[in-house]
Order: sequence, then C-alpha cells, then structure tokens
Amino acid sequence: MLKDYIVRILRHAGIFFVAKSTVLIAPFFAAAFLSQKLYGQIEWWLSLSMAIGPLLGFGASGVIAYGTLGGEAKRYVRPAVFFVVSLSLTVLVGCLVFIFFLDSWKSNFLIVVSVMSVSVALQLITSSRLKALGKGAWASVIESNVYAILLLAVFFSLWLSDFVEIFVSLLFLYCLIIVFFISKSMLLGKKNFFRASRFFGFFRLGFSFLVSASLMGIFMSSPRIFLGSFDGPEAVAQFSLVFRWLSISIIIHQFAITVFFKTIYAQPQTNRQIYLLASVVACVTAFSFFLALLVYYKPYAALGIPYPPRVSFDLIVVMSLVMTFWATSASLEGILYRAGALNYQGRATAIGLIVAVVVLAIINALGLNELKWVAAAWAIGFFVILSLQFSFIRDSGLLFKPILGVCLFAVFVCLVCLLFDVGAL
Repeated sequence: MLKDYIVRILRHAGIFFVAKSTVLIAPFFAAAFLSQKLYGQIEWWLSLSMAIGPLLGFGASGVIAYGTLGGEAKRYVRPAVFFVVSLSLTVLVGCLVFIFFLDSWKSNFLIVVSVMSVSVALQLITSSRLKALGKGAWASVIESNVYAILLLAVFFSLWLSDFVEIFVSLLFLYCLIIVFFISKSMLLGKKNFFRASRFFGFFRLGFSFLVSASLMGIFMSSPRIFLGSFDGPEAVAQFSLVFRWLSISIIIHQFAITVFFKTIYAQPQTNRQIYLLASVVACVTAFSFFLALLVYYKPYAALGIPYPPRVSFDLIVVMSLVMTFWATSASLEGILYRAGALNYQGRATAIGLIVAVVVLAIINALGLNELKWVAAAWAIGFFVILSLQFSFIRDSGLLFKPILGVCLFAVFVCLVCLLFDVGAL
C-alpha cells in the first residue's frame, strides 16, 4: 500500500516537473533567440492574457474545481463549462474575421492577446477539473500549454516565417483541440444542465470566484502591464527575466497544491494541513533567496545561461520577498474558501490592487524609473492583501500562525539584506 502511494507520488512528480520545466524554459528560450523588444512584447502579451483570461471564464474554474469535489457547486459544473466553451468559440471566430479582413492584424496586439486569453480561460477550467479529480500532475501539463506553444513558436520561427503568425496559428489549434475534448467529455449527451436556474446559479456562484481570480490575475500582471504601458518592451524584458528566475521557487508550492489539492482542501482544517502549508511556504522562501544570489552573482554565466542583465540587488531581494507573499496568499485563499469566506479573498485582493496601482502612479509621477520601485509597489500591494487575509482568517477562528511566522521571517531577511546592503559584500 505504501509502495503504491510512493510510486503514485513519484509518477505525479515526474509529470509535474516535466510540465513546469516548459514554463521555465520557454521564456528563457524566447529571451535568448528573439530580440529584446519582441521578448518584452511577449511578456506584456502574457501579462495581459493572464489578467483577461479569468474574466472570460467568469469564475468557472473555481466552480468546476470545488463543484467536482461536491457540495452546492456540483450542479453548476456543466453550465460553467458550456459558458466558457461558447464564449471562447465566439471570441475565436471574431479574431478569425479580423485576421482575414485586416492586413495589419499582426501589428495589432489585441488579436494576439484575445487568442491568448481564450487559451488561458480554457486551460483554467480544464486544469481545475483535473485537480479536483485527483489528477493534479496532468493538470500541471494543461497549465503549461501556453508556454509549450510559445516554445514551439520560437523554435519554428528560427526557420520558418514570422513569429507572431506561427504563435497565433498554434494557439488557435490548441484552443480548438481543448474545446473538442472538453465538449466530448462533459457536454455531449448531457442535456439536463440546460435549465435557466442552473445558469443563474452558476453566475451567482461564479461571480465570487470571478472577483477573486480576475483581480488576482490583474494584480499579478500589474508590474508588467505598467512597464509595457509607460516604459517600453525593454523594461518589461528586464523585469520579466528577474521574475522568471525567482518564480522557479513557486514550483514547490504549485506542486504541493496541485498534487495534494484534494487532501488539503476537501476536508475540515487540521493542524497537520496548516503546518504542511507553512512548510511549503518556508521552502519557497529559502529557495527564492537562494535563486536571488544566483541571479545577482551569475556564477554560471560563462555557460551561456540567460541571466538577467545587470540589475540592482534591491530589485532581486524585493522580488524574492514577493515570491513568499505569492505562495502565502495562494495558500490562504484555499483556507478562506473552505471557511465559506471567499468574498473576503476578493475584497483583500481588490484593496491590495488599488494600493499597488496608487503606489505605481506615485512613482511614475515622481519619475522613479528604476525597476526596484516597481517591485516595491508590487510587494506593498501584496503586503496589504496578506494583512487582510490574515485578519479575516483570525476573525473566523481558523489556524494561521505557522504561516504568519514564515512570512515575518521572510520580511526580516529582506529588510536585513536591504538595510545592510548585502549585495555589496
């Protein structure tokens, strides 16, 4: 029995890390073989699609994930799938019309972002279903598909025609394949979900997930959206390379939540679950600060590894802290949902986003163009989100102190590095 469990975990781990390696390799491959301007544009497109994709889904991914586990949301799973599939096909047809009748469509970022957003919406609902079915490793494969397509597009563009044309064509093909398999497995032959009450129920429940997921998508993309709008693709490229390097640490958290999603969130809260989440966040913290040293000192630069250009140590350290905040916030979101307090998550994210946008506006007005100030605005917004999340969880009488302890330690390490200018040692 134990042997079978270990084999299953190892198999899931293998599939997961192969899938996530694509997320790591694709942006680095793009940065190495495309121009800095085009790579910056790609990162900007990705940030916009990650913000718009959850909006297209109208919270369907959350409804499908927790509805598959049972409870009130179970009856709304198929209406959620039908809504996303119908809207996705509508957007894709609209994009095709523009491509055929607009000669300059490749220079119009809206076409590319629209198709990317559809792919994000489709992969969200598919991966949510797989996670809830206990197939978390395969869910990670779906979640990595946009990056796999990016990797293929960059590879083909080295020998074939224009990168944008190849990228959009592959995205279209991917979206149609996902629509076919989703429809075949969850919609075809099942007609009892065509009831107005089911769809109204989905919109009512999905709105709570929509607010939380879409706001978090916008928040996570806000620095790159800001830089792409007010600075330029080159600044996006520099910031994104640091982000990509340090976000490798998040793979630890994503693996734990993806593979053990059902175990962690399908039953009442226990001390064991909280300490497990705290341990995961602690691993993310340690690994992110280790990666910060690699990014700053570039020990293997002679091997041709695509490190970021020379950036400030302050930027790297603040981004390391952001990784801890990211893992913590994602962990607390599940706790809030289990407590029936998902609206609190949306409220916390909304306030944190407003704070981040205000701080970004201030630094733009003051002409503080260094990337470290953009990262600082992001970290401040995350700090506000976490403060509110911890407050809501405390008021609900739930456990949280081990996770809070890890966060405070990460803040302490970050402050020590900044105050004592560790990067100059």
